[in-house]
Amino acid sequence: GTQISNLPYDIFSNMPSLQGVFLSHTYIVTVEETVFGQIFSQLNFLYMEGNAIDCNCQMKWLAKQNEFPSNLKVTCTKPESVEGLSISQLKPSHFAHCE
Repeated sequence: GTQISNLPYDIFSNMPSLQGVFLSHTYIVTVEETVFGQIFSQLNFLYMEGNAIDCNCQMKWLAKQNEFPSNLKVTCTKPESVEGLSISQLKPSHFAHCE
């Protein structure tokens, strides 16, 4: 796969019609609010399967999201408490330990 491990925070700025982000089988391990927050509600597709997604405290913004892309393939692989959950299933209680 492609050895992309992180994205610049402004990579999706000025893309008002962006509908899909395909980052499967890369080394992207988090869905950061600084990168995805602005475009999240407009996406129809967010594919990150095959990635070791770390649903750490950086991801707690997702627990407050009401809308997710209808085609979503982003599954937590760690921590153990959320292993196997889609990011759309994350709840504030999963992040109770975060500051």
